[in-house]
Amino acid sequence: MRRRGVLAVAVAVMVVTVVCGEEQNQGQECKAQRTCAQCIQTAGCAWCINPKSGEHCQSAQDFTKATCSISDIQNPKNAFQLVQDEELTGE
Repeated sequence: MRRRGVLAVAVAVMVVTVVCGEEQNQGQECKAQRTCAQCIQTAGCAWCINPKSGEHCQSAQDFTKATCSISDIQNPKNAFQLVQDEELTGE
C-alpha cells in the first residue's frame, strides 16, 4: 500500500514538472517573436500594440493591466465556417 502512495506522488510530481515546463517554453516561444504577425500566428501568444510595452509578444495570460491595457492587446481567435461538406472522390 505504501508503495502505491510513493508511486502516486512520483507521478504527480512528474506531471507538475511537465506542465510547468510547457508553460515556461510557451512564454519563451512568444518572446522570440519579433513582429505582431509572427506573434499572433504562434499558438497561445498575444501582441501588445502599446509602444511603451516592454515585451510586446507574451503568453496571452501573462499580460496584466500594468504591462498592457486590455484594449491594446491583439489576440485574434481563429474560426472557420463549413460552407459545403462533400466526400472527396478519386474521379
